[in-house]
Amino acid sequence: EAEAQKVPRALEHGDDTILEEIDIREEMEKELPLAKIDQCIILSVNVDVEKHNPFGDEITQEEMAALVGRVGKECADWSIHSTHLLLKCRIEKSRSRTVERSALQHQVLVDQHADEEPAGLERMRWIHALPYPPLHSLRKELAFRFLDLGAAATALEVFEHMEMWEEMVRCHVIMGQSKRAIEIATERVAVHPSPEMLCCLAELKNELSLYEEAWQLSGCRFGHAKRMLGKALIKQERLEEAIPHLEAALALNSLYPASWFSLGCAYLHTRDFEGAVRAFSRVVQLEPEDGEAMSNLSAAFMSLGRMQEAFQTLSGAVKHNYDNWRVWDNFLTASLNTGHLFRSLQALDRLVELRGRSLDLKPLEALCDFIAERSAGGGDAEREVQRMLGPLEALLDKVSDVCAGNADIWRICARYYASRGMNE
Repeated sequence: EAEAQKVPRALEHGDDTILEEIDIREEMEKELPLAKIDQCIILSVNVDVEKHNPFGDEITQEEMAALVGRVGKECADWSIHSTHLLLKCRIEKSRSRTVERSALQHQVLVDQHADEEPAGLERMRWIHALPYPPLHSLRKELAFRFLDLGAAATALEVFEHMEMWEEMVRCHVIMGQSKRAIEIATERVAVHPSPEMLCCLAELKNELSLYEEAWQLSGCRFGHAKRMLGKALIKQERLEEAIPHLEAALALNSLYPASWFSLGCAYLHTRDFEGAVRAFSRVVQLEPEDGEAMSNLSAAFMSLGRMQEAFQTLSGAVKHNYDNWRVWDNFLTASLNTGHLFRSLQALDRLVELRGRSLDLKPLEALCDFIAERSAGGGDAEREVQRMLGPLEALLDKVSDVCAGNADIWRICARYYASRGMNE
């Protein structure tokens, strides 16, 4: 009992709908107690699992929670228990029901360093085998946790204590104290100019020359300065001027999908479609579910006349932009140009739902004429088209119901059915 009193206090949820650990109902063998070195190994494996899996993945979070929960049942050493609670905090911060408890528990871990007990020797007993950070790292992580929760004033106190000037400026901006933020940034630039603080001051005062000064001060190695300069130029609609700055930033670090996307938009604006293809392709590689990037990539392909590649790209884009009629319209154009008639029907059907009476009937008319002509051609072409007659006629019925007041749809229907000898 005396040993248990020396470990940091674990906070309760205060919510009886959340279990502290997995509740196993079935009969099973009693778990064997873990040696302290085994507890250290499990906690270290937990960190390895986090580093080698996608960030924020729910399955990874559950695997980590199981490992942390196993150690939490019996750890009584100060360093082991502290590490267990810290890892538990990091898992719970991504859950809406436990995010508040996670921040408060993190605060307890920071505050315990002011306690006289346990002695230093006892605290350091297993620290060499654990991923437990020093106090300043704990405080820094806690401050960013408060900032994410919107508690900028509380985070500011920690940043002031640690003299983290850039983060202090950010807190003042969030709190609506831009004047004070400019004062701090100006003072720090005068005392000790740094690329980071120059970028803060440039953003606050909207002085683009300060970004260039930060770039030169860093020896042309601070990519953030070029990224922010490119972003500012795009905001001012100076897209052509932004291109070299974004390229310089991405040459240093290419793992910024937002910068690649901005660069692609700038290329589209200047009609450099090859550059746009390269930029948006990188966005899709980094963010495979970015439907807007896929749509822009397909637009660049279409501008280059590479319709097959545009069709393949748009096939993915419509999945992520299901309610965007412009994406479906591009998909229809690419499908017609590459001969994917069934996909053309699918695109038209979706466009009827999205656009209603505003639907452009010209693609439908062209498709009807093409199918009517091919249906009388005989051979394999006729058999292929025969399979499309039913879906096409169902689509015509659907469009005629939606656009009943438009004479063009009745003309299209009349010509189609007349060409098929269905005059009645």
